[in-house]
Amino acid sequence: MIQLTYTDRIFMFKRKKPVTVSDIRHKVNWPDGLFIMTENDICWHITKGKRYKVFSDRALDSWHPLPISGSLISLAGHPYGGILGFRPGTVIEDLSSGIIYLISNNKRRKITNPDVLLMLGLPIITVSKAEADIHEDGESLDDL
Repeated sequence: MIQLTYTDRIFMFKRKKPVTVSDIRHKVNWPDGLFIMTENDICWHITKGKRYKVFSDRALDSWHPLPISGSLISLAGHPYGGILGFRPGTVIEDLSSGIIYLISNNKRRKITNPDVLLMLGLPIITVSKAEADIHEDGESLDDL
């Protein structure tokens, strides 16, 4: 039986580990869109038959997932696809530089106009430089 786990607030390195599903010790053809939390506390996202490692708990939190407990063995049928960053539409602030970005098409778009922030009306997630750097730079967002 697969159990779902949800936490209201997730903090980097302080994630509450979901209950391990010990009976899933074989390859599983996980459907696209699921988040699988493995026994080593790494979360993976399944997309187009591949598994993408979620970079951090803050990146995971931006997706608002309901992770499913699984095992590394259960992911063996899904080739590694890369790193999953923040969900499109997430506003992040790089703590090291103070720069605020909107994540769009897997790129970080620098917000240079405070009126754009007001128009978006989205919460800002403060992130480390390493978390901000997982997204390539996109064109600045000066106006909407």
